Amino acid sequence: MKTAIIHISDFHIKETDNLIYEKINKMVSALNVIGSVDKYIIIFTGDLAHSGKINEYKKANKITGFLYNKIKEISKDNMVDFYMVPGNHDMVLNESSRKCDDILKYYKNKIINQKLEDEIELFDNFYNESKIRMSSKKDKIIDKIIIESGKLRIQLNLINSAFFSTLEPNDKEIHFFPLDRIDSLDCLENLNITVMHHTYESYHESCKNALEKKIYESTDLLLTGHNHFSQTKTISINGQANLIESCGGEINFHDQFSQDKFNTIVIENDNLICEGYSFIWDGHKNMFFHEKILPATSLKRKGELYPIQSYIDELHDDLGNHGKDFTKYFIFPKLTRNNSSNYGDKEEIIDEDEFIKEILSKKMVYIYGKHNAGKTTLLKKLYIDFLEKYVPLKFDILPSMTYKANKFIKNIFEDQYGSDTVKYEKFLQLPKSKKIIFIDNIDLLLKRDHFNVNSFYNILKENFEYIVISTSIKNDNIEDILENELLNDYESNFYEINPFFIKKRSELVKNVCEANNIYNKREINKINNIVDKFIHNNSNLFSLTPSFLVKYIQYFTADNQYEYVKGENYFNKIFEYDLSEALLAGCQKSDLETYFTIYEEISYYMFKNKKDVLPIEDIRKIIETYNNEYGMKLKCDNVIEVGKKAKIIKLNEDYNIFFINKNHLAYFIAKRLFSITQNEGNYDDVHYVLKNICFSINSNIIMFYIYLSNSINVINKLYDYIKDILDDIESLDLDTLNIPFLKKKEVTEIELPSEQDREEAETNIEKAEQQVYETEELTALGIFDYDESESENFTNKINRSFTYLEMICKSIPSFYSKLKLDMKNKFKQAVYLYPEKLAYVGLVPINNSFEQICDWFMNRIEEEKTKDENLKKMSRENVEAFLQNYGIAITLSLFDHFAEMCSTSLTLDFMTSGEYKKSTNKLQRLMMLELEAPLEKFIKEAENMMKETNDLLIKHMVRLIVRKHLFSNKSLAYNDKQTIANKFFNNKYRKEYLLKDLNE
Repeated sequence: MKTAIIHISDFHIKETDNLIYEKINKMVSALNVIGSVDKYIIIFTGDLAHSGKINEYKKANKITGFLYNKIKEISKDNMVDFYMVPGNHDMVLNESSRKCDDILKYYKNKIINQKLEDEIELFDNFYNESKIRMSSKKDKIIDKIIIESGKLRIQLNLINSAFFSTLEPNDKEIHFFPLDRIDSLDCLENLNITVMHHTYESYHESCKNALEKKIYESTDLLLTGHNHFSQTKTISINGQANLIESCGGEINFHDQFSQDKFNTIVIENDNLICEGYSFIWDGHKNMFFHEKILPATSLKRKGELYPIQSYIDELHDDLGNHGKDFTKYFIFPKLTRNNSSNYGDKEEIIDEDEFIKEILSKKMVYIYGKHNAGKTTLLKKLYIDFLEKYVPLKFDILPSMTYKANKFIKNIFEDQYGSDTVKYEKFLQLPKSKKIIFIDNIDLLLKRDHFNVNSFYNILKENFEYIVISTSIKNDNIEDILENELLNDYESNFYEINPFFIKKRSELVKNVCEANNIYNKREINKINNIVDKFIHNNSNLFSLTPSFLVKYIQYFTADNQYEYVKGENYFNKIFEYDLSEALLAGCQKSDLETYFTIYEEISYYMFKNKKDVLPIEDIRKIIETYNNEYGMKLKCDNVIEVGKKAKIIKLNEDYNIFFINKNHLAYFIAKRLFSITQNEGNYDDVHYVLKNICFSINSNIIMFYIYLSNSINVINKLYDYIKDILDDIESLDLDTLNIPFLKKKEVTEIELPSEQDREEAETNIEKAEQQVYETEELTALGIFDYDESESENFTNKINRSFTYLEMICKSIPSFYSKLKLDMKNKFKQAVYLYPEKLAYVGLVPINNSFEQICDWFMNRIEEEKTKDENLKKMSRENVEAFLQNYGIAITLSLFDHFAEMCSTSLTLDFMTSGEYKKSTNKLQRLMMLELEAPLEKFIKEAENMMKETNDLLIKHMVRLIVRKHLFSNKSLAYNDKQTIANKFFNNKYRKEYLLKDLNE
């Protein structure tokens, strides 16, 4: 069965017009192109008359009556529905009528509602004289009418949008809609059609947004007039809901050659598929020509049950990123699950479609992730994806919400789909196979007193075919909490969200860049390298959660300089922001600074007393002291509760307090130390931390202290410490070769990097990152369990030196504008000198025991019958070559590590200026150029080094640095790659590399 909606508009009939009735005949003839129709509905969208006069309507009624009868003829005498709304020309206005300024005063004085009755009277002629059809209520603001077409029930919302129109041309954005009537637009039938002369764009700001939002939420088909421009269009909301708008054209019945237009929407009743046609008058040919302007489009809004627009907007909002649409840069995380067939093995899922298949197959799945791991975002994305074929619900469990077993499904349905009882009844009648529920933060519900787990799971299984649950509880104890309600193959249904290691992180960088209109591969690659660099240099501080990463990446997309040092400074802002957001979960914004201060006091007490766990009595004393000294009224219970809600502190089984995350503890201690040095000028605590920087939390305290203080005093102290430790230690010297095993064998030729090499390297980096984050203990327990006297043993002194040098390197770009030239030179000298010494310390034990190490390897080879890649037995020469390459790799990695921390576009010229005689220094300089210099300058320096030396080891190391540049810069142009390959690599590997790259 078909229903045709004939949309006409804007006749502007005057009482003196000579009407051309032939146009009506031609309109009806033109409708034959749409084929057989079962039901015709004529809808007129305003401006029937020219100025609202009675005689204009008498003349207009002849045209509308003639049209009605002609349509009735082609409908085989079936009932034809004809409905109208008024337009601004249907008002009776004159020069003395209220003007735009008067109406704006109504809004300002908040009397606009009171003036509405006066406005209705201006339409008396329209409502009394035009032969319009209205409901029995005869509502002149918004009249709701139900039309039946076979089994299809259509709700028609007739809105008078012309209130507060004027004779002035600038009367836009002053129209009024009473918001207490807005729920009248809610759809209660199969199809919801809203009819209005003006669009929502003409309304005053006090009601425009609400009206627009409601129309998007509830209307399937919107019919408008006024603009005299005929078109039909589909408006897509966030790529999901479709609103079809038909904009009516003008028809002039007294001018043969006017540009008359009208639209027709044809609806298939059974499946609610519609098509749109525009009919355009040709006065010379005396006929209407048709054009199909809307292809077959569903009016179901992707299913009869579709969430309200406000909830769709809420789903798409990334609240941690200024409300941006997260789907623009979403990356599906890597999920791991235990392999039930091979105990201990883990299978990976990295593709969303694959995981959707898992959900449909297993029907009940659990997603585990730590705080901010992306559980909520993943559930939101899955919800959006399942909308296409299923009716999803999302149960967001909040700490303070009320849970009622018999009402929670109805409550969340109404929140997401609207409070329409008919919709909920339809939902209940859906087959279970069409329903899926996503439950976020199940652990918050499980911890509630009197919560019945069995009842809850029974309700879920009775109502939903598919159940997806997120939890922060590890699978080693969740079974007890859920009282064995999980399926027998529980482990195969349990998926863990992994941090965003290098592969997923690179995808995320690309998506965030593109969402910010950065498409240049080189720029994206540069941002990606900066993010990677910071993570590698601060692995113990940086969170690899998507929420943290997005904020960090977002910073670089807005900064054209892409300065690494700025990223260092910005990191602290993100860390503070996330910490503040966490605390706001339990306290008011006005109290935020107070809670920051009290956690500083508690942290400092732990630090001074070397206690990582405090009894509540100690906490209470700290708070009492704070209250007395500062005149505050903090309560111990509130401090503990806020900390717990923020996931900052936790109670152990003895009800003692400890910090959950050592980085939070380090930050609060650093803030307290900064306050002491600023207000009291006392640096004793800072010097203590510096002296014991090799132990646990102390390096993090100093990092945060430097971020907070932005002072060079600490860096000077670092320099003194490292100078004291390393000045008497010998430096690596490649020219005199004081580590001889680096030249034990003739160095081998180097292959150019292939795509497979890059993939293997990324896999190895991924494994390394995973190992760091898995072994890194974040809980702030056992962190003060060290002996200060051990800081002076050799190993700890070297560890301290390594950290000191890292911080000195970072300080050069961070404080570049504050450092006087003599201090710059001092730090620059340290950057070139101390990596040589650390390299020597690392290599000399291998050198001194080289033969014994080779013997040990050979014994293991004999025992395990180890073979090389050609399946030949490993020889001593293989072992010697391996150790030699290992030593070279240690040297270059060490040099590169410190070079990348001090090399930025700001510092490069200074750090690479001057003459260098030692090969180690030349290699360090080349590495800085490789990181930041233009390609031509880097290549020229590498060429010069190759020409200036006959030392094969130095040439080999230069080639390795050049290879690293090829390896890490994927966006290099082909001609640049060709130049590098020709200058530095053997022809044997060069041709293969370039041909493969050209083919790619």
